[in-house]
Amino acid sequence: MTVSRDHYYKLSSDLEQERISAAIALINELNEADNDSEWEYALSRLIKGLSSSRGSSRLGFSTCLTELINIRLSSGKLTLQSLVELINSNTKVSSSMNGKEERAVLFGKLFGLQCISNLNSGVFAGDIKFEDFKLFIDNLIELACLKSWIREPTLFTIVTLLQAIPDRLDRDSIVYVFTKLDQNKLSLTTEGLAIYLSVPTTFRSSTLSKLNFENSTWKECDPLHQSNISLLSKVLKDISSGDDSSEEGTKSNSKQKGSWSPRLHFVWQLIIQELTTINNQEPVDEEVENSKKRKKHNKESKKKSKSNSKSEVSVNDHITVPEFWKVIIDEGFFSEKSSHERKYWGFEIFQILFGSVSAEVVSSLFTQNLMRTLINQTSDNNRLLNKVAKKTLSKISETTSQQPEKVIPVLRNVLIGEYGSLQFDRLTKSKTVETLISNTSSNTELANFFIGILKSPVVKNQSNDEESLLKTKKWTIDQLLHLVRAKKSKLDAKSDLEWIDLVLKALVEIAFFKESPEQEESPITEFAQERLNSILSDVVTIERNDNNTWSYKTLSSLLDYSKDHTPIFEFDDELKAVKDKSLKILKKIRNKRESSKYADNSRLLVFELLFSMVTLQLFSGDAESVDTLQELQDYYYEQKKDKNEDDEENDDPHDSVVGIVEILLNFMSQKSSLLKKLSMIVWENFCTKVDLGALELLFDVIKTKENKEGQKALFEGEDEFVDEDEEEEHDHDHEHSEDDEEDEEEEESEEEDSDDEEDEDNEAVSELDKKTNLALAEALKLPQHNGEVTFSSDEDDDMSDESMDDEQMMAIDGELSRIFKQRRDALDSIETGNKRKAEVQDARSNILLFKHRVVDLLEIFVRKNPTSELIIYTVEPLLTGLKLTLDKSLGTKIHKLLKSRVCKSKVDIQTVSKEQLLEILQHVQKDILKTSNTNDFNLSSSQCSIFISKQILQLDETVVDEIIDQYTDLLKKWFTKKNSRLTSSIFFDFINWLSSKRSQN
Repeated sequence: MTVSRDHYYKLSSDLEQERISAAIALINELNEADNDSEWEYALSRLIKGLSSSRGSSRLGFSTCLTELINIRLSSGKLTLQSLVELINSNTKVSSSMNGKEERAVLFGKLFGLQCISNLNSGVFAGDIKFEDFKLFIDNLIELACLKSWIREPTLFTIVTLLQAIPDRLDRDSIVYVFTKLDQNKLSLTTEGLAIYLSVPTTFRSSTLSKLNFENSTWKECDPLHQSNISLLSKVLKDISSGDDSSEEGTKSNSKQKGSWSPRLHFVWQLIIQELTTINNQEPVDEEVENSKKRKKHNKESKKKSKSNSKSEVSVNDHITVPEFWKVIIDEGFFSEKSSHERKYWGFEIFQILFGSVSAEVVSSLFTQNLMRTLINQTSDNNRLLNKVAKKTLSKISETTSQQPEKVIPVLRNVLIGEYGSLQFDRLTKSKTVETLISNTSSNTELANFFIGILKSPVVKNQSNDEESLLKTKKWTIDQLLHLVRAKKSKLDAKSDLEWIDLVLKALVEIAFFKESPEQEESPITEFAQERLNSILSDVVTIERNDNNTWSYKTLSSLLDYSKDHTPIFEFDDELKAVKDKSLKILKKIRNKRESSKYADNSRLLVFELLFSMVTLQLFSGDAESVDTLQELQDYYYEQKKDKNEDDEENDDPHDSVVGIVEILLNFMSQKSSLLKKLSMIVWENFCTKVDLGALELLFDVIKTKENKEGQKALFEGEDEFVDEDEEEEHDHDHEHSEDDEEDEEEEESEEEDSDDEEDEDNEAVSELDKKTNLALAEALKLPQHNGEVTFSSDEDDDMSDESMDDEQMMAIDGELSRIFKQRRDALDSIETGNKRKAEVQDARSNILLFKHRVVDLLEIFVRKNPTSELIIYTVEPLLTGLKLTLDKSLGTKIHKLLKSRVCKSKVDIQTVSKEQLLEILQHVQKDILKTSNTNDFNLSSSQCSIFISKQILQLDETVVDEIIDQYTDLLKKWFTKKNSRLTSSIFFDFINWLSSKRSQN
């Protein structure tokens, strides 16, 4: 039977399955033919095919050759010697070959030898004869010495073989490998180093150390011995060891590689594997800080090794990870003079080592040169090593997420270490620190880490002056805030209480107390109070499992700490009385809440929140908190009087919540997000009991103008502005055309007023300039006439200049400075147009913020009371607010509330009459034709009109004619007013609703 030659062609296919199928078919046909000539042809053909660079020839042919060798060896028709001779004969290099052909042949020989070392071939699967092993090693070493570029893969074959069959090799076989390395001067190469590390440490110390080698080799035959650290550094950098003579040095240099590859040499994995298995990984010793001390350290280690038995080497004599990193990597690969190629390798080595070492040792990796290179390379995208540096930062984040115990050591080094920076993320243009904080679950350790910096803000990488310490404290407080915010969505009421309480307690100590009784108020105080409030606002909605509120827990920490420390804000007798009264009420509330009978009472919870939070504001010196506390106290006692003292279960006053609404509006008017969230919590508990009087307070805010007058009317409550509101309501009774004219006249009037104010400003500045000129003339002794400065001729000026010497000039210098300072102060006191514009803008911003929050309260009210008839009364104020506002986001929010909540509510009408509803409908449609209306206002008016109409028909379906009449009047006015922005959709919406109503009936 003839074996098909097509199989050899298919072995070169790039498709793996096709190569495997061809190999199987070829071997099956060879077994069936069982012809020696076919077997010999197959062996020769497969070995020759290993030199082919076509397709995937080497993969396919080596796979098939390995199996073929196994078959022939097991049948006894092939020996290792004959196989090696066959490989050598078919992979000869001739002088006529060019470089490409020579490279192909040498790699073909390497693949042939690797087929032999493959355990699947069966050559080294059983007992190994020394002569066979010697022949195989001789061929590999010979091949490795031919070209530098083939040395690494060739000697890697020896490494894998030594690691695969250590138990089947006798002592002489292993010793022969190292003898051949020495003979060919390969011991002090990266590959020779790898071969040394591929045998056990005990074998190196007990056997190899007793041998006498011809050439320079590793001391104690252990590359990781302390005495080899300098030599190891040179070998890993692939430079001459410097121990050879000139002739030998030339030969040694030929062993060095001629090209650089971004791929790390395989020796690094072996080094790191052995380094991390050494038990004694102590921090870097002072003796290795510089080269002189390192030499002394090596001598001492050498003496120690001589005193011990040569058969055993103490683990203390090995290079530790800190020493290895500092001496070899940091000083060798990351030094300022190192090439970019070496620094690239350094980053790759760091990534492997960082994931391998323990958390106790990881700090030793963040050395000076590494940190400098890392920060420099990541700071600019145009840097040559920017990508690998960013990859290193990503590797740090990835590794710490799997090994959270390394987070704190990393943060300590990159933030407050000697070579780190508090602004590490900004310098590296990354989010490394932020990611480390967000991804780790070691929240308590993180909190303690930052609190430790806060209490001892002396950082190695910064100066110790007051300004630097203040910046460090501010940065640390911000990090505590970021920590809470990063964990807020994952907070667990059971496991996270401890570390958040630690954070709050630390901030309380800085925000409210002096470090010493003699100390003045620290500039960090106000900053700490703001951040404390921010943290409370983030956690106030999270329920604690110890039946405490966050504000009460914080206040308790403050009161406990005040027993032994001096508070920053000292209370006078009046404030102390207010504080004590609040604490007394708070104690009563806590006593009730701690009893099981009232544990779940929501009103007590709200009162605890209010009293504790406002008392905290009082401790910070907030002036408004005094009035707020007094109002809270009055409201609390008023509610206690109105209820029956014996009816303890009914500790839920509901007569009128106007007082509490006024307090909430006071909170809402402030820019504090904490007070906003507190108001929301309180409102959710009280809004089910509100009446129209309480809602009117919210409506007043919505209907306020967004200008300075509106701000004064809202916050100062002046009667004159109430009168203006009444006049505004009276103006709405006029025709729509007259309203438009009035709007135009009002705009013209505002422009005229603005012009008048600008003229007044110019007059004031001119008058000030005149006074300044007169003062200057008097100081310079210039002539004046009728209050005006008169200037002399040029000749007189020259004479005046000549007559004034330096002493006279110095004498009037102070007077001139005083005059110009007075002018600057006077200019600051003049209310210019820019100042007024800024005040108007601030007033508008404050009103808008207030309105946004009040709309949020109304949204909560509608959501909590979907059937309350009070929802009907929200329609007009919301439409008025929508019409008045010039803020798009506020208009959208009101429109969404009307569309999605109010107009979809199924109201249960109890007291509202149809006459009231018809009047509301009339008011809704009154301003709908104005040309200044927005589309949102017109759409909302249409939806609200139908909503009110539904409520009317719910009471009396016979009044549908009156509703239609109102729409008819609106239609007539719309037809006559051509410039109205109202579209016909309002009428189609009404007709469609009538149609659906008609079909239901």
